[in-house]
Amino acid sequence: MKKHIRKISLLLCLAILSVLFSACSGNTGSSSGSTSSETSSAGGTASEESSGSENEKPFAGQNLVLFSFAGWLDESLQDTVSAKLEEDTGMTVEYIIVPWTERFSKMTVMVASGEQVDVTGKSTPADMAVLCDAGALLPINDYINNSEVFSEENWMGWEYMDMMTYSQDGLWYGVPCNPPQGYIWTINQAWLDELGLTAPTTLDELMEVLRAFKEADLGNGATIPIAHQFPNSDHIATFLGMWGLEGPYLMEDENGDIYHPWLTEEGLEGLKWMQDIYAEGLLDPEFANEDGTTIYDKVKSGLVGIFLDWPGSNKGYNEAAEESGAKCNFVPMQIPAAKEGVTPVNCGNTIIMNNIVSTTANADAAWAFIEWLNTSDGIMDWTWTEGVNYKKDANGEIETIVTQLHSSGYTTQNCLVKDFYDNENIFPATTETLEGYDIFFESWAFPKVLAGAGDAEEIALPLATQVICNQMTIEDFEQQLRSELTAKNLITK
Repeated sequence: MKKHIRKISLLLCLAILSVLFSACSGNTGSSSGSTSSETSSAGGTASEESSGSENEKPFAGQNLVLFSFAGWLDESLQDTVSAKLEEDTGMTVEYIIVPWTERFSKMTVMVASGEQVDVTGKSTPADMAVLCDAGALLPINDYINNSEVFSEENWMGWEYMDMMTYSQDGLWYGVPCNPPQGYIWTINQAWLDELGLTAPTTLDELMEVLRAFKEADLGNGATIPIAHQFPNSDHIATFLGMWGLEGPYLMEDENGDIYHPWLTEEGLEGLKWMQDIYAEGLLDPEFANEDGTTIYDKVKSGLVGIFLDWPGSNKGYNEAAEESGAKCNFVPMQIPAAKEGVTPVNCGNTIIMNNIVSTTANADAAWAFIEWLNTSDGIMDWTWTEGVNYKKDANGEIETIVTQLHSSGYTTQNCLVKDFYDNENIFPATTETLEGYDIFFESWAFPKVLAGAGDAEEIALPLATQVICNQMTIEDFEQQLRSELTAKNLITK
């Protein structure tokens, strides 16, 4: 089942938004596309206008409704980026931002009532399965196949469109940004230096480091030895990657049997370890309800020892800590091996999933907005702190452009790809960023997302969270999860 990423050899020139969503989509449909009727159910087929010159504003005056979960767009900057969108495209945008835990319920209720929502994005592959099942999204085959922005020359997503299955109709329902990414392990080098320690490579060494962090209490009473961004399936899977588990979703073995990796011997052992370190006070005490904004504040304030995050994110909070004088210098680290003979794995996912919602007032305008987010104007205007990015000009030459960094510390994806660094004409990203991507690509795995992934995640995630927080035993977890997945015919072993 493991699919290690091939070293990327093409240039992703216009893709952006690595900061925005933590999920991707595709399905079993062929890249040859769909018929016009398959795409036009709520606003017409893909028009040439929507992928035309940047100087044209075919949808000027169109008001879009954008739905997402909290933490994606800084509330104080919504007016700023809205003004940039209107300046570039003539379109305006309204925001519906909900808590992470309400993303499914709010969206499905709005769609069922026919309320206008034009564009959304989701953070896990299983989210896509749930939304497709609910009829909340429109297929984008015609749009993507007729798009210059997402042409095979300009965009690397085609390689991954068929890796994941979200709908049984053979159509695509979203645009993934590539290369696929996931969470890596980073460690506070400032803490290691002060304590005379080195980054751990085994589970035993990891325990020694976590306990040393707790005992030294370099966070002055608020020390968190190891933390994560927020409690989703991918984060748990990143911990369990120490046991070689390849992800958090349903998987198929060589005999065609479907199983859940958290019910394997390795999965149960990993969850028990997480339960134990939570009880010992080594794991983020807010594991069950942490949110991205709060944890980033803790990280850049020098309260965290090890943090699971995107490969390039450490740049932002290291710079913030340098200004404040906090003991915070995060660098990437290899995933510790849980036991001898186990090859650690990074659970992969593709960061971005841009979707047209089925209750859009104008599907063509919604697609134009998605394209804008992946043009140089969108790159420059949708994010908001200075950085470096790359694009390919009309002659196929690579040029460096000024772009931005997300306020939480994420860097736009194009400046993070290792192959840019290999090209002598390209200004390199930070050493830490490149090292993080090397580590990620070496251990990346992203098995195909099977039908039923959304239903399985809805069952498994809350149960696993209860286990980690000592609200359920491992034995009860195994029995209940296996029983519920079997009852819904989601697993066969």
